[in-house]
Amino acid sequence: MKLSASFRKLEPTTIYHRIGGHEALEVVVEDFYVRVLADDQLSGFFTGTNMNRLKGKQVEFFAAALAARSPTSAPR
Repeated sequence: MKLSASFRKLEPTTIYHRIGGHEALEVVVEDFYVRVLADDQLSGFFTGTNMNRLKGKQVEFFAAALAARSPTSAPR
């Protein structure tokens, strides 16, 4: 029996992986908040907010929304 030697790399299966994963989300969230905080009409809503914590929570939210894990994978 002859087996084919050509193996294809599996393509990412979730939007999360296709857009670049955790690192890409961090870049997008950082850019978003740079723009929001530069806006005089919006920046006041974030006075006293721990921005590092907020950004981290936003990244977590988007990771979950974009299916960072396959629905069939075991919980971490």
